[in-house]
Amino acid sequence: MSSPSNQEYFEFLDDMREFGGVNMFAAPKMLRESFDLDRQEAAKIFKAWTDQWS
Repeated sequence: MSSPSNQEYFEFLDDMREFGGVNMFAAPKMLRESFDLDRQEAAKIFKAWTDQWS
């Protein structure tokens, strides 16, 4: 079984942001719980997602 691509993670994060019901500082934790990621991988994905707006 392959892991989701960054695009899938980014879509998940975009949906979280658009919904607005979750503080985005909780996003790495939500990634970990939703995709069974470790802390480092979730943080790396979250940083890559936020870097889009730099």
